[in-house]
Amino acid sequence: MKLPADWQAFLMRLQSQFPEAVIAGGALRDLILQRDIRDIDIFVQSRGKMTEPMINMALGTFVQPMNPEWVKDYEEHLPELFAVYELGGYDEESRPFQIIALNMEVTPKSVIDRIDFGICRVAHDGEVFIITREFTKDAEQQTFTLVHTNNRQSSQKRFYRLTEEKYLGYGAVDLWEPKRFEELFI
Repeated sequence: MKLPADWQAFLMRLQSQFPEAVIAGGALRDLILQRDIRDIDIFVQSRGKMTEPMINMALGTFVQPMNPEWVKDYEEHLPELFAVYELGGYDEESRPFQIIALNMEVTPKSVIDRIDFGICRVAHDGEVFIITREFTKDAEQQTFTLVHTNNRQSSQKRFYRLTEEKYLGYGAVDLWEPKRFEELFI
């Protein structure tokens, strides 16, 4: 499997200023499992107030932080969040790139470790796919295994949204309480 050329080009441009930049999560999950892709998340390490100008320099355009109301989902999962910037998605055929700046060291492993569901634990560093055992197991068993969360209710909402939209019939597994989400939150 190859990363789409426009994703690769965008990532390479970002890596000119943020060498640690990595694509991770749902877009790669959906690419591998051949589902519709909503957006592409690229993680970078925050450079404080220099983050935005450095992104602008790398991309040759101006970005601004996303509307705080739209960032709430990220904040619930990533307490290390500095800011989220969005670029693209201006028409039906293109998907927006969301640049997620974190107040921590960014590596494929550090990003993957913060992703809630096993089936989302996949990354690309510009050269190779990093596919975890959790991803492979969930993909084979058609499950969403909760392996990390900072907010169980937020993870539950994500599970319901994803299984209603594009993963019909997939089950949920909680490593700490091996029951279905439906039973956990009633």
